[in-house]
Amino acid sequence: MKDNRLFRIRKYDFGITIRILFWTLLGMTILGCIYFIVHYDTCQRLLQIKNEQYLSNLITLVKQEKLLTGARMVKAISPNIESFRYIDVFEAVDNMVQQDTSIHNVLIIDSNGYVHHQTKSPDNISNNLYFVNMAAGLIESKIITQNNQTFLICGVPIIIQNDLWGMLKLIFRLDSIDREKRRLESHLGFLLFYNMIWIFGVWISGVISIGIALYIIMSRHSRRLVQMGSQIQDFDPSQDSFFSALAARTDETGFLARQIKHTCSCMTKEIKEIRSQCNQLHESYEDSYSITEKTRTLLQEVQTGLKEWEYQSRTMFDWCQESLVFISCQGQILEANPQFLKLCGYAMKDIHNQNFVELLPKEFQPDFTQNFMRQIQSQTQSAPLETAILRKDQTYLYMSIRGRLFFKNNTDPHKILIAGIDMSWNRQTQYILKDLELLLKQDLKDALARVIGLSELMAVKTQVGKKDLCDWSQIIHQNARAMLDNIQQALDIFKLEANEYKLNCRNCNLCFIFQKLSIDFSSITVSRSIEIHYLMNNAPMTWDQSLEIWGDCNLLYAMFTRLLNDIIEQSPEYQKITISFQQQQDLHITVHCDIPLSDNTMNDFFARPKDESEKHKGAYIALLIANAHGGTIGIRNSSEQQTQFILILPDNNPTGIADHENYSKRILIADDSANSHLLMDYYLSDYNDWLRVTAKNGQEAIERFQEMPFDIILMDIEMPELNGTAAIRAVRDIEKNLPERTEQKARILIITADTSDETKEKVIQAGADAVLCKPVEANHLIEMIRV
Repeated sequence: MKDNRLFRIRKYDFGITIRILFWTLLGMTILGCIYFIVHYDTCQRLLQIKNEQYLSNLITLVKQEKLLTGARMVKAISPNIESFRYIDVFEAVDNMVQQDTSIHNVLIIDSNGYVHHQTKSPDNISNNLYFVNMAAGLIESKIITQNNQTFLICGVPIIIQNDLWGMLKLIFRLDSIDREKRRLESHLGFLLFYNMIWIFGVWISGVISIGIALYIIMSRHSRRLVQMGSQIQDFDPSQDSFFSALAARTDETGFLARQIKHTCSCMTKEIKEIRSQCNQLHESYEDSYSITEKTRTLLQEVQTGLKEWEYQSRTMFDWCQESLVFISCQGQILEANPQFLKLCGYAMKDIHNQNFVELLPKEFQPDFTQNFMRQIQSQTQSAPLETAILRKDQTYLYMSIRGRLFFKNNTDPHKILIAGIDMSWNRQTQYILKDLELLLKQDLKDALARVIGLSELMAVKTQVGKKDLCDWSQIIHQNARAMLDNIQQALDIFKLEANEYKLNCRNCNLCFIFQKLSIDFSSITVSRSIEIHYLMNNAPMTWDQSLEIWGDCNLLYAMFTRLLNDIIEQSPEYQKITISFQQQQDLHITVHCDIPLSDNTMNDFFARPKDESEKHKGAYIALLIANAHGGTIGIRNSSEQQTQFILILPDNNPTGIADHENYSKRILIADDSANSHLLMDYYLSDYNDWLRVTAKNGQEAIERFQEMPFDIILMDIEMPELNGTAAIRAVRDIEKNLPERTEQKARILIITADTSDETKEKVIQAGADAVLCKPVEANHLIEMIRV
């Protein structure tokens, strides 16, 4: 079957001629368009220059005519000016203006610049800078165009008796010039179009002539090629005589015949080679088909295995008890397993694409970036590193992490896997061991040394006076009590840190607590000349005021003691500390002091101390107590030299003591001394099911008793407003008037330093059940309450 392109030449007899003619006409068209554009701009510019010359000559003629009009007007008014008949001058000027409608405005100005007359009010043309500054004594004129309208400004001097009297300034509207401009602009387009049509016609004629000539020349050559193609159509490669006859020609046909002969011989050789290669490929194809089937089966098995491995790895990643995080080589978090998200409190969207080092506290960041990451990049895996992760609630999660580098295509680093183990309990145990060691080294060791030393001294001294024996016994008692207090305090701190401390909440009067604190810190503040001022609702606070909050009074006292102790230690001498109370939905306590703290000190002020050398341990314990009450403590710099400590405590029982029925005993403590309140509260602190309510005088005790029934009333005798004896009578009267109080009367225990028989008899007659002498022992007080 003949499938050579040469056999389709007959269908395109004139294809070469048409293509050559097409590209020739296209080139001529492009050249014509370029010439048309260039000639258009040139022609337009020539016509504009010609119009401008014509307008310039026309304006010159009009200018001469208008200056002549101005000279005639000066000649007409000069005699009247010379004879000082100015009214006639003005009338003559107005008449001339009415006769000549082209005059826009006329001004008569003397040599001093005084305007004697003008035909109309000044406008933009009259206020033109050139018009105003025309030199006197010269004939001047200028063309001005404004708002598409042409004006002629001219000035003609007025000479009276060979002296310059002034100047006549005229403004003419050149409407004829404007009309001529519009006429020329309208005819400009027509002239351009006419010239372009003439040029286009000449160009079209030239292109058509060239096209006809090319067509005649190329058609002859095309016919010869068609004739040769018709001969080649019946060509048999075995007949070489045909090519030899054509190749003997010296024209284009001979050249083409020689090329075709050479090409056909080459194609014959290539066809033979292709046939042999096709036979070989056919045999190879049969073998490759069986290999392909085996490869496809193997790939399906590999794909199934990869899916199973991916499912197993994903299951292991999600259910692994270790914290797993994938990060990029630059440190961005790519993926984290549920265990890590659960421990840190984040959602995946919160930390996705976030730099992992941003989750670490500042003190742990250098070790991570400089050692951990470099070790992974150099050795593909790292040694375990103990660090801390900042949780979403701004607490620390201590972890031991290790990393491994994964590669893509076995050469390019792809991502890093970080595996971590929760070390919080280990770190907590270390803290507890340090606290126990510190407690044994400092607090218990000194107290035990005193107890043992005095007991040995008492054993050696055979002759000891009663006074010395009492003093030594009191010292032993005090040191033993200090040991118990330190142990109890350490246990309370451990419970607070573990969030297992059960608060013994009741109404606590903060005024009593801070009154006791002012007494405790008086020696320190006096020695360092530090003043402490108290404000309640922006007004000075007095100790007889009441500011109650629901909480554990012992813990609140310890919290304020430790916090103020750290603040006073940081404060310089001769400074003032202001403590203000604001009662809102929550109680806001703000401590203003002149302590210039740095950012690092502020960040670490409430941090847990790492060893006994660090300060601010009291601030850390105060923060634990505040958190146990549902509150918090913050710190900020109000200025360059001032710092504010802000304590917020919620009032979880704002309605008072409504849940008193849940307690086994209800005890009312009525005493005007804050120290007595704290002492009684301390004695009763081990009994969490005993409700304790305080009153600072007899009148307040009666009000508390009216609010709710009490089982025990511990009352002092000497109190302001209403003493203890009168308060006892009032309590018994209330019980008589209220039937529900008559069945079970309150036991009233008087605690007083007055041990006279007269006082005892007086209070017993008033209704007291027993009298206890100060200082009262804790065991004796508990026994009297339980009776």
